Amino acid sequence: MALGEGTSGGRPSGSGSRKGPEQPINSANEAISLLAEVESLAKRLAKYASIYADFGKVLDQKSSLELQLANKITELSTKDGEIAKLNEASEAALIVHEGRYSKWLAEKTNLHNQIAAAKTEAAEQRRASLNDQEAKFKKELEKLRKEIAVERRKSSSLEEKIKTANNEETRLRHELKYTETTLKEWEGKLSVLKDIDLEKFEDKFKGLYNRYMVVMQSHFLKDLPDSVLINGSARWDMLLRIPNNLHLHLPPSNSLAAKKARLVAALALLSPLITDRIFVPPTHEPADALTIRYIKSLLYQQLPSGCKRENMLRALLLSTHTSGDFDHTDTWAVGSLLEEAKPLLTPMLEDPGRLLADLEKVLRGFWSLWKEAQISKKLVHATAEADGPWQCNDLPLLDEEEATPDAPPINEFTLNVFPCLSVPETEQMIFSGTFVWSEQNSIVASEAEYQRLRRSSLSGSGASAVVHPRRRRTVDGTNGNASAPPSPMMPRTPGGSGGNHFLGDATSGSRGSGGP
Repeated sequence: MALGEGTSGGRPSGSGSRKGPEQPINSANEAISLLAEVESLAKRLAKYASIYADFGKVLDQKSSLELQLANKITELSTKDGEIAKLNEASEAALIVHEGRYSKWLAEKTNLHNQIAAAKTEAAEQRRASLNDQEAKFKKELEKLRKEIAVERRKSSSLEEKIKTANNEETRLRHELKYTETTLKEWEGKLSVLKDIDLEKFEDKFKGLYNRYMVVMQSHFLKDLPDSVLINGSARWDMLLRIPNNLHLHLPPSNSLAAKKARLVAALALLSPLITDRIFVPPTHEPADALTIRYIKSLLYQQLPSGCKRENMLRALLLSTHTSGDFDHTDTWAVGSLLEEAKPLLTPMLEDPGRLLADLEKVLRGFWSLWKEAQISKKLVHATAEADGPWQCNDLPLLDEEEATPDAPPINEFTLNVFPCLSVPETEQMIFSGTFVWSEQNSIVASEAEYQRLRRSSLSGSGASAVVHPRRRRTVDGTNGNASAPPSPMMPRTPGGSGGNHFLGDATSGSRGSGGP
């Protein structure tokens, strides 16, 4: 074989399977084969040493290469071991990962199934919930529709009410305007009320009262014929109508005590008639006593709310009158009073016609003076109440048990012989026609005479009439007795036994010891 064949012709046939240095050696057999090839090559080189001058270098290179080869083989063996370990580790890891993957895949499948089942269940629940909500919403919608219908009806009704209210407001505005106009007219009518001189009024009133007492005394303090005493006394039971609360005996005689007792009885009879016929509020038509008392009470009840209300009411009553109405009422009032008094006074008189004629003049004077009081801004109140002028309401109690604990004590020893006039606004007493009868000597004397005649055989068939009392309870529950004090409105006087003297001069503040 030529050298060129060995060097340039290529490697031996065995070297055809050798891998490059960069390729890894997979087994020890390849290394041994490579070593044999190297030895063969070395032999060839030694054979051709003469040809190659640098063969020694080649051998050195060979030794170096062999050493490197041995190192590479060792390194490859180490790498192969590591690779084997890595392969085993990778196989083990692959098995573990495959197990985990299988488990994860199973879990994934299970989770997908659960998700699908949950979605199905949730969908069913959602569907059921939606169905329930739909049913609920339908019910609520139906209810809402009904409520809307009701509200619409209410709205329609409210609209009608609003319309009615608007109409009512319009009407009320017109009425308010009319009322304001009327109020202005009424306030203008208040101009009929004036401030009168109450002192002059009181003087005029007492002057008329003196004339009245002169007339009454001239007819009753005179002797009566026996025919009147004997026959008339049998009819004196009519005097039981006297509105008092005492025992008043009328002896059938001409003694001064008997005549004064008859005078007291006549005065007590006329007092309520004068109150209910003469001293009355202005009325368009003649009214009965109950109506008059009611109007008086109504006027009086307006005072606590202010005088303006009372003035307005009285001015309104006055505005319905003319001078002709007053004259007509004057004629009716005096005429009806005398007509009602005639049968009561006739049994005690010899000539009742003269008394009635004389009384008519005086009563007309009282009426004219009372018309002056009607235009006073301050109400002049008249009452025939015998219990004292502090009684606000002149209407008598219907039942003795109706007296309230805060009412003043009821004095059973006073008698009203003429209406009491006062000004409630100023608490001024113009005139008091109430006297303490039990302290009047003439009354005591008439009682003694009555008892004497009753015991005497001379009384015969001419027994006197007895005016019985309408006994009323006092506030403390007693029925009154002789030891009860006189009325607080009847002040005692230093020179007399007490009580006001109303059977003589009206200006006298006390009486003497000789009685009225």
